[in-house]
Amino acid sequence: MLKSCLDAVAHGGNPQDRAASLRHKSEQWWYFLDYPQVPPDNNRAERSLRLAVTKRKVAGGSRSWNGFERSATILTCDSVKSC
Repeated sequence: MLKSCLDAVAHGGNPQDRAASLRHKSEQWWYFLDYPQVPPDNNRAERSLRLAVTKRKVAGGSRSWNGFERSATILTCDSVKSC
């Protein structure tokens, strides 16, 4: 069944290349079943970035290189809590 689903991939690029890539990485899809400490999704990582992205957007931190650097420094200090 998985093979037939992979064979049906046809969005963007060469479908055969995409299906081959998915097939090659298929063992990684189920890694969390063998290792319960590995979450089945990346929600935690996305949640940890959400506040930083919102702060940067509201502050306009990406409009200039200086703004980008300042935002990156502040957000890094916020996440590491060491500055």
